[in-house]
Amino acid sequence: MKHRLEYIALRLIMGLFGLLPYSWASAFGGFLARVIGPFTKANKTAKHNLQLCLPSHDGCTKQIWDNLGRTAAELPHLRKFKAEDITKNITIEGEDILDAATKEGAIFVSAHLANWEIIPRLAAWRDTKSLMIYRAANNKLSDNYINKLRAHQMLEFATKSRAGMVKAVKYLKAGDSIGLLMDQKLNNGIECSFFGHKAMTTSSPAELAAKFNKPIVPIFIRRDEGCKTKFIIKVYEPIKVAQDEVIKTTQHLNDLLQDWVSKYPNNWFWVHNRFSK
Repeated sequence: MKHRLEYIALRLIMGLFGLLPYSWASAFGGFLARVIGPFTKANKTAKHNLQLCLPSHDGCTKQIWDNLGRTAAELPHLRKFKAEDITKNITIEGEDILDAATKEGAIFVSAHLANWEIIPRLAAWRDTKSLMIYRAANNKLSDNYINKLRAHQMLEFATKSRAGMVKAVKYLKAGDSIGLLMDQKLNNGIECSFFGHKAMTTSSPAELAAKFNKPIVPIFIRRDEGCKTKFIIKVYEPIKVAQDEVIKTTQHLNDLLQDWVSKYPNNWFWVHNRFSK
């Protein structure tokens, strides 16, 4: 019953956001999150993480909630984006790298930054197939609904599971691309440093890159400070991984993310319990 009520509430909220113009929905979602977020348990997690990593920014949780609210409210609009909307709202630094990687197939690695839902769509908007590996929501009804909002004919989603990895291997062998988010806390993986603290980090990107001789392409996103409904995406140079470089590469990816989060702290998902206890 609880899951069904959550699902109904989600559909109502997303339906409302979808009826509003894109910029209005984004602003309204940000406003709601700024008002409600500071009173949630997740706000304590965000403050704790900020104190651990960036003590000078531990008072910026309202901006963090603004980003998360905007991200949720923008989701129903992304599938409606046309070519002119993409050009108008998204600036890509390293677009030549992205074009080459999507044509040849690559392992794209990103994180919960700004509106991270845009990242999987970059290959799809270029009419090339890709697979996004994601962590399913606990509520299956809500998870199915969110995936319908994400839907694109060139984009497929698979959960972090054995079946999901089997599908990822098929994509890589076919010369297509896959994408993963690297910043969730895991019970397995590799223990790496992140802001000077131990953080279990997925080694899957590096392991797959080494095994199938595919490059890793880190790709991070942030909101434009001058207009929060616009985005700037940075595509990094491809990383080749040898069999004995999995740990080194995984730490390097964490270092790249740490540098990005340090520069644009309001854009990261601080409400997640990222660190080992």
